[in-house]
Amino acid sequence: MSELPKCRIGIDGFNLSLGKGTGVATYARTLSHAVKELGHQIDLIYGLDVPTRSKTELREVRFFDRLDHFDPPKRPAPFSKRWIRDRKADFRAPPALEITRTDRVDIRPFEGRLPAFDHLYNAENLFSRAARHFRRTGRMTILRMDRPPAIMHWTYPLPIRLEAPPISTHCTTSSRCVCLTPHSTTSHIIIDS
Repeated sequence: MSELPKCRIGIDGFNLSLGKGTGVATYARTLSHAVKELGHQIDLIYGLDVPTRSKTELREVRFFDRLDHFDPPKRPAPFSKRWIRDRKADFRAPPALEITRTDRVDIRPFEGRLPAFDHLYNAENLFSRAARHFRRTGRMTILRMDRPPAIMHWTYPLPIRLEAPPISTHCTTSSRCVCLTPHSTTSHIIIDS
């Protein structure tokens, strides 16, 4: 039997970012370790309140600060500047930006909460924006990434769809690849090369 291709697999951080974890958070951590043991790369995609315009050097610090002190965002007063800014932002998905790991943050206190990962991404307030967008329009938020994973595993029913290229080049072997496409009606498509 031939070896399966090694792909990048994305896992959402919706439940992983909660202050008090759920069974879904435990599932996501266990899944990430199992997938990693199979030799695949893991992309974690969070939706914390880390401003998109943050400088790259500060993005990691802000990410772990928000992860450590996760509080649901307070609702702004109706028609305030922040309320108007948030409503406008609901109609466009934030980009998923990579959180580059450096030595600025000691992640040892987070080891029990963080799953296995190779790449860490954050899209500013992704999950709350997507929920508001879906309530208002009935449409899913389309998340765009420069390098989307070949497979995206949503651990919770979220109104988000990852936009991926129709043919994936994210696998390290060229024989077969399990991939998601933006037009697929099933959870995956097998592409033979």
